[in-house]
Amino acid sequence: MTDGNGGNPSDYAPGAGDAPVRAPELDGAVAWLNVAAPLTLRALRGKIVLLEFWTYGCINCLHQLPGLRRLAATHFDQLVVIGIHSPKFPNERSTDNLRRVVARHDITHSVANDADFRIWRAYTVRAWPTLALIDPAGYLVAGASGEGHLPQFDQAITAVTQVFDERGELRRGPTSELRPEPTPPPGVLAFPGKVAVDAERERLYVADTSHHQILIATSAGTPISRIGSGRRGAADGVFAEACFTRPQGMAVRPEDGYLLIADTGNHLIRGADIETGQVRTLAGNMNQARRGAAGGGAATTSISRIKRLDLETRRVTVFAGSGAPGLRDGRSTRARFYEPGGLAVGGGCLFVADTNNHALRAVDLETGAVSTLIGPD
Repeated sequence: MTDGNGGNPSDYAPGAGDAPVRAPELDGAVAWLNVAAPLTLRALRGKIVLLEFWTYGCINCLHQLPGLRRLAATHFDQLVVIGIHSPKFPNERSTDNLRRVVARHDITHSVANDADFRIWRAYTVRAWPTLALIDPAGYLVAGASGEGHLPQFDQAITAVTQVFDERGELRRGPTSELRPEPTPPPGVLAFPGKVAVDAERERLYVADTSHHQILIATSAGTPISRIGSGRRGAADGVFAEACFTRPQGMAVRPEDGYLLIADTGNHLIRGADIETGQVRTLAGNMNQARRGAAGGGAATTSISRIKRLDLETRRVTVFAGSGAPGLRDGRSTRARFYEPGGLAVGGGCLFVADTNNHALRAVDLETGAVSTLIGPD
């Protein structure tokens, strides 16, 4: 799907380009979440509707969730965001699995389980994620596939709002059909992401991802304390007041127990000084890096590829990866990865779980050469 006006989503102008196309009705979902009853475009007439075709096994789709949350908050009075979940893998067809993902990622907009791809086919979608914008009269305004388009859709929503406000055809106010799914009772952990071990000090650190905290426990698993207030955010300070957003990977500096934290939702590297009880930001600028972003520089540089952080100078440099997705061995900066995940060091190599290549890669710490150890076959 491309932009309905043949250009940028932010270039919306009524009557421009081709003849208007009526948006297909949202028929065929096997279940709806976060709503009291299935939504229809007919019932939403007068509202601006943004559809996101996604699947929870797609990291690019998950990257887009914070931006959708911001759009919904910015245009709360006139915009309805609907996630059309069209599964990539068989287990993603399950409504129960989808419900757990909705809770895990704190998704509050309505979600349709398009398990049979009926809505996907009606909109001729070909890729995850894909966005489709529908005006209050029920016509397609714009569409785009991939990440990075939300700022343009923000502008398009503003333009559509102005046009239909002037016509007196914009329906403002909350959507009564929205009803968030019941949240599970709070427990000690909420969708924990990663674990780090400090064997020297007999400590375990658990990224309590959906609580936006780090749990500190004994080596036997007895909770001791927490790093982070539990509020979503990016504030530095003492452990009880610092804020994270969905923290994940961690590493312990052996000599002093200093904890490094991948603050995933903020696109930051944070440091927790266990001795002083202080959290500070070490790298990142809270912006997700895009292909072609700068490869290194000061610690405020956007983070991408596999990068190396010098804790003394707080400078970030590219360690491996060209920035383009794919699978290519060889010289470190020419090698290609596809959404690399977990890392481990041993035997003179950095081992990389190359998630979307279904492969285990190794980077020689001395030469920087990248090789594939397992997979992708």
